[in-house]
Amino acid sequence: MGIMELRVMPSNTARVEEGMGLRDWNYFSNGQQRPLCHIMLGWNTNMLEVTILSSGGQWVTCDTTNKDGGQSVRVTFVYGSTTPAERRELWYYLQYQNSINGSHQWLVTGDFNAIMRVTDRQGGDSNWYRYMEDFPNCVHQSELIQLAADGLHFTWHNRQQGPASIFRKLDWAFGNHQLISNWPQAKATFQARIDSDHSPILITLSPRAPYQRARFKFLNLWAEQEGYEEAVQAAWGAEAFGNPISRLTTKLRVLKGHLSNLHKRNTSHISSRVAQAEKKWQEAQVGDGRSTHIWHDNWLPTGQRAIDIYSARVLSSTGLSWNSRVGDIIDRNQWCFPSRTRSIQTLWQTINFYPNSLEPDIPIWTLSSSGEFNIQSAWDQMRARKPPNKLSPIIWHPLHVPRQSIILWLASKGRLRTMDRLPRNAENDTTCKLCRREGESHDHLFFNCGYSKKVWESITNKGKIAWPMLPWQALLTWLEQRSSAKGNFLQWISYLALSSTIYHLWRERNCRTFDSSGQSINTLCDDILTQIRTQLMEHPRRADIPDLHQRIWNLRD
Repeated sequence: MGIMELRVMPSNTARVEEGMGLRDWNYFSNGQQRPLCHIMLGWNTNMLEVTILSSGGQWVTCDTTNKDGGQSVRVTFVYGSTTPAERRELWYYLQYQNSINGSHQWLVTGDFNAIMRVTDRQGGDSNWYRYMEDFPNCVHQSELIQLAADGLHFTWHNRQQGPASIFRKLDWAFGNHQLISNWPQAKATFQARIDSDHSPILITLSPRAPYQRARFKFLNLWAEQEGYEEAVQAAWGAEAFGNPISRLTTKLRVLKGHLSNLHKRNTSHISSRVAQAEKKWQEAQVGDGRSTHIWHDNWLPTGQRAIDIYSARVLSSTGLSWNSRVGDIIDRNQWCFPSRTRSIQTLWQTINFYPNSLEPDIPIWTLSSSGEFNIQSAWDQMRARKPPNKLSPIIWHPLHVPRQSIILWLASKGRLRTMDRLPRNAENDTTCKLCRREGESHDHLFFNCGYSKKVWESITNKGKIAWPMLPWQALLTWLEQRSSAKGNFLQWISYLALSSTIYHLWRERNCRTFDSSGQSINTLCDDILTQIRTQLMEHPRRADIPDLHQRIWNLRD
């Protein structure tokens, strides 16, 4: 239990502890750092083992361990100063703690006396001052993730009514990646204010996510599949009752079922479909024919089944039963095809191999040289073939970072959701969020923007990379002409610099768009250079990197 904004003199903390009336509880306060105690911790010694690690005027950090054998969680309780200048000490402390808590489960919670974005306030001063960016920047630099929350959004109220009423979200709960990974259902509940002007925070750590049915998503590829229009017509023609909204939702619910079935038939369960294809291909090789059905198995050279080519009436007219085996038309290693039905003679003409009555039917996977099934050959058989993408060695080089390569791939296709690709209306601000001067597009955002140009200049100067200043698509064409499938370290480093820079510029753009937070050019460049160096350091062939680039990127031990 943590109590923030206590405002008790250190000499009176003992009276407060006694007044709580909790047996077998220990307490700790940060009253040693300032005239008033602002943070007090309390815990049941029968349940928890708590070790105080650090205490300051605006924080207390401790390790908590459940005595029943639970995991250890590092918790930082926060009470941010009401003065922006004094809160900087807290921001510096959290960023420093991030550097040493990477392997620990770290929870940060309390009264930060700061908001993350403009939507976290209502009433009062509506200006956004520069110091207000310190808190979101700190959260970003500290790599903290906000816990899922329910309850009240505005956690503080000035207890005034009418026009003088002010609401703020000043209380927060964050966790690092380690905590969220181990407790995916961690949740902060902001409860109703009673005696305080702040909302109490109840944090629940739950290790398992309860089963949730996957949300319905419409896939554009459905519209191109056979049976799509029929599925929509069937759903829309279904009878529904009630008011117009009720009838609409009923038909949409029916349509979801039709589309889900369409998806299962055509696009889902690729592994099971590959297994079915394997079975069909394996059954195509005939020995004595005793285990292969004539009409129902894929033993023909074309890979088809006879039942898929001819009607049941035509097949029955041959005089062979419905369950006949291939062995029934083999006599002493020779084919003995029925001759009474002329229309099926073309089927027998396709058989261009002799049976082997001395051997059983042996499954052979004809798509691989070894005769054994493998996923790659099955995929090569099933996939739609297209010309090789010349950007592939640029995007998926040996040093690539998957999430960065995906962003680079989307950017190369012009598929990132830049402002020029959104529907135009009065509410959309299409101005570039990095330079605040021109309209945002792929060409402008990544190369023509003043902010981006300075970032590129810094990265290329550091890596000794020579690129022409061309529009985005022209640069990709220039890279295509100079790339090779084999490549070398010098090319890979330049491609890594390209993908890392594109990724971080896009991430910076999103931070400014959605979180109203941003970094300076120098800070962003440092992040990019650190990412590149980390990738080079972790590569197993680091020793093969030329000496010049070993020195440039400080790769020597």
